[in-house]
Amino acid sequence: RSYAWKQAGVYAVQATVNDCKGGSDAHSLSVTVASTSIPAQSITVLSPNGGEKWVVGNTYPIKWQAQGFDKAVILVTDYTYSSEVSDWIVKEVDASTASYLWTISQDLFISHPQWKYGDNFKIFIAELKSNGTYGVQDKSDAYFSITIPAPTNP
Repeated sequence: RSYAWKQAGVYAVQATVNDCKGGSDAHSLSVTVASTSIPAQSITVLSPNGGEKWVVGNTYPIKWQAQGFDKAVILVTDYTYSSEVSDWIVKEVDASTASYLWTISQDLFISHPQWKYGDNFKIFIAELKSNGTYGVQDKSDAYFSITIPAPTNP
């Protein structure tokens, strides 16, 4: 006979065996039943999450919390003209690292001449599925800025 437990936990079980000559034997044991639920998938962008002022040429940590998947993709999006033009920061990163150091290159603005410096950027992070599509995703709650370095006096 078998039994299926509906909840995880530790259970005391006693099995008794009877033979055809009237003999019997009992044995007690403890059974641990683990949860079979799959953890919920989620991702939350922590930084930049709005209001940060980042400068081209400097390196900044992009931070997130992720659960329930292995790989992530990170993009930066410019909302200057509500066009939502994005560019890759990294095409694949281990989601459990929860941080990626991004050096903001001037090439970002050269390859996207329509992009403008200022407070019009958001980070987009998503689960990268094995088939190349995106799963759970999040983006910065508010805009952060990317500016050029202040000029230095000779």
